[in-house]
Amino acid sequence: MKVLELPLPKFNPNKAKHIQLLDLLTKQEKAGKIIANLDEKYSGIAKILQMVKVELAEEIMKIDRIVRDLILEFGNLPNGLEDFVGKNNETDEISGV
Repeated sequence: MKVLELPLPKFNPNKAKHIQLLDLLTKQEKAGKIIANLDEKYSGIAKILQMVKVELAEEIMKIDRIVRDLILEFGNLPNGLEDFVGKNNETDEISGV
């Protein structure tokens, strides 16, 4: 399964989850600041990527949860996707998503 083949609905500005996802995705200034600071410290892209993932872990978990919810709301799941969508519920409870 490719990411672009996921059953995602079109953006609807009247749906709260769509707005939440948009808000999270438009907060690029945090990532930009992180990268600018790390670029001064590290020369390797792998270390910078690792550090960005750590710094944005909370936002990434929220985005993952919203996308899983949208996939479930949209309906038919391709084979094997049920396992993906059902996982990580424990982390959602911890993070408050």
